[in-house]
Amino acid sequence: MSSALISKAYLNTIEMQSYSDMNRTQLNAMSGLRLIMADKEIAANTPVRMDLYDTGADSVLLERKHWGAFELGICKAFTSDRSVIRIAALGFAPGEDQTALMITENDRPLSVCGDTRLRGKCFLPKLGTRPAYIEGKSFSGRKPVEGLVIPAPRQIPPADKELMRALGERLEGKGYEQDSLLDELPEELEASFSGKTICYKASSGLLLSDKHLKGNIIIYSAVKIRVKNTCELNEVVLYAPKIQIDSGFTGSLQAFASDSLIVGKNCKLGYPSVLGLVRTEDSPLYPVLRVGEGTEVSGSVFAWEEKTFYNRQVKLCLDKKTLVQGEVYSSGQVDVKGTIEGRLICSSIVLVTPSSVYDNHLLDAVIDRTKLSKYYAGVNVMNENRNNTIIKWLK
Repeated sequence: MSSALISKAYLNTIEMQSYSDMNRTQLNAMSGLRLIMADKEIAANTPVRMDLYDTGADSVLLERKHWGAFELGICKAFTSDRSVIRIAALGFAPGEDQTALMITENDRPLSVCGDTRLRGKCFLPKLGTRPAYIEGKSFSGRKPVEGLVIPAPRQIPPADKELMRALGERLEGKGYEQDSLLDELPEELEASFSGKTICYKASSGLLLSDKHLKGNIIIYSAVKIRVKNTCELNEVVLYAPKIQIDSGFTGSLQAFASDSLIVGKNCKLGYPSVLGLVRTEDSPLYPVLRVGEGTEVSGSVFAWEEKTFYNRQVKLCLDKKTLVQGEVYSSGQVDVKGTIEGRLICSSIVLVTPSSVYDNHLLDAVIDRTKLSKYYAGVNVMNENRNNTIIKWLK
């Protein structure tokens, strides 16, 4: 009996030590991720090994990777006989900024009509807002702006050129050397973020139908990608000059185009989705990003060009009854007829109706910064000094 008691005590000690070591390793993995988030000097795709406490017993391997418009933080923690890996998608929190709308000063007022509502801090032209009558509708609210009004700048903050350059290179078919290339895209595939990115490249147009894809997957086409609503895509990244997402699609993805990005009606793009239009040297005169009627997007939507020309700007359109929960940015024009629960920053606003085109007009548009969740984190399009945060655990 004495031997049995001694053996039990010994086994309990081993079990407690094992639990303590595992808990310590997991804490080290979290500490490593915090280091990645705090230290922006850690270069992408260059693993860095560190000893957390200079004792030789707590080593971590830190790595930062691009994942569409986001970054991945990867930390592998080691102790004497075990290892733990934690992977998270990193984004940026808006913090205390309550901006709902920012447009540029163009020496004209912002005309509002119908049930237009602006709630939050607004950067508006010096002539302010004025009610208008369009398409048989006059302004029906008490006041167009509920919040602080600040004079608009002559130019909106520029986008992060490094981010746009990286996306532009992918759109031109570059930067896939480190990925694991597929010869054929299977019907079902789930790829772990702890391994190489799985990439399928097509030299012609690509139709995605009845595909069930999830995880660390990139799909590239040199011509066009069409996504049918029979697909289940989650965490997948798409690159092509033209991207079309059929009406009724449901999933979460990042989609980047240089010519046109068209999302059909009544789609649901879950958090953290990203829709991005990036003008490249091969883009047409009028690149466009359109979100169809009744579609909901939880995440970031942006359209960018390095040089803006008055008569051929990139254009971002949010059709009637659309809902964007997040942030919308455009270095060109925005035609917004739906709702943005977050903020809109753009160079100019246009309103296209069946009868005419109106500059600086909003009709039945809602931009409400107060409705954005305090836990929201998205793409740092403008490279602002914002807190890096975890948007999604991937392992």
